[in-house]
Amino acid sequence: MVSRSDIEDKKPLKQKLTSYYEEILKGDDPSGKKLEFWDEFFLLKANVEFISKTVNEMSPSALLAIKGSLNSLFIQCCRVLQSDDNMIRNINALQTLCVLVQSIYRKHSSSDASFEIVDIVVGIDAAECQMRNLIESLRKFLSEDYPVSVKNLSLKLILIILTAMDNISQNVILEYFMMNSVFEALLEILSHPDAREQHGYDAAVVLALLVNYRKHEAANIYVIKLSVLDNEIALNG
Repeated sequence: MVSRSDIEDKKPLKQKLTSYYEEILKGDDPSGKKLEFWDEFFLLKANVEFISKTVNEMSPSALLAIKGSLNSLFIQCCRVLQSDDNMIRNINALQTLCVLVQSIYRKHSSSDASFEIVDIVVGIDAAECQMRNLIESLRKFLSEDYPVSVKNLSLKLILIILTAMDNISQNVILEYFMMNSVFEALLEILSHPDAREQHGYDAAVVLALLVNYRKHEAANIYVIKLSVLDNEIALNG
């Protein structure tokens, strides 16, 4: 008897990945609860066009119905970024997160749905832990010696999150960037000529957006850190 795994192994790589996406976006789990599945999954080049097209064709209620599968995909992306040094997996995980977050936000135009979006993307119960893990990984990629492509994708993902809603102050997922600051990582880029030349524009835009998040309503850690930096520059020249 030919097993499912034998059939999957004979599929072209792109077709194999598409079949995995189809299962996930139907609410199924193609992994069979095996971590090694995800190791192979993230070696396959992310098909961002397929994810974007499929999510765009789904209603918000349909996305909510499969949030368990979407949460699992988000968590596995975060796991790879946090614990896997393979750059192919890291790049594919970042690309997957970029298109997943952007596509889901596009389906929810109202700020009233902000909490629902967080629930669909990562799950309300897991959000604090998983967003902390994600932001720690992004901070690592931005401040340490990683390829330009990884830094570009890290900044792209942050920008997608920050600009996901017209009114930045109504985007509750930004609270996790208040609890887990990326200020020092951005400063690292902006203070080194080579890094500033390659990533300075995006880093400056990210910082400007974070500074403007609820700046008149609550203590904004980026405003505080920026004012301290201004004072140190004024004092030390």
